[in-house]
Amino acid sequence: PGNYTLTETIAPEGYRLSSETVKFTVKGDGTTTKVVMYNSKKDIPKPSSDKSKFKVEISKQDITTKEELPGATLIIKDASGNEVDRWVSTNIPHYIELFEGEYTLTEIQAPEGYDLSYEVVKFTVAGDNEKVVMYNSKTPNTADKNILFMISFMSLTAVGVGYSIFKMR
Repeated sequence: PGNYTLTETIAPEGYRLSSETVKFTVKGDGTTTKVVMYNSKKDIPKPSSDKSKFKVEISKQDITTKEELPGATLIIKDASGNEVDRWVSTNIPHYIELFEGEYTLTEIQAPEGYDLSYEVVKFTVAGDNEKVVMYNSKTPNTADKNILFMISFMSLTAVGVGYSIFKMR
């Protein structure tokens, strides 16, 4: 039992070395959640040589603080749906060079303590210094959920009592 990290030191033939570090916990009963690490192929087809690549900044932020949010697994796909890049966010933005065109940014794993973002961020690369931002909200803790439940219950009870008094008149 305990907390562990998985890192790759040698990539399979034909694949890039993964830069991600996957954190996971083995519980006292020996169970763990599914642990997955991804690799990208080295041979990503490139468009014709007459096209230039442009620098793009990808920022994963907390929706409230607007600070960089480490621990999210993100994917960029081109207009044809081909995966162009996959990484785990850190406390600094991710930089990539992309060809001019249409892309999407999606999150497949949320940072610990945050809800998964189901948003698909569509963006267009047309020059240097493009900036793309995706946000995450914190997952309410159990105490927060209980407070929200109690407030909702009390509000509904007050409405019901008010309606009953109104009906009695």
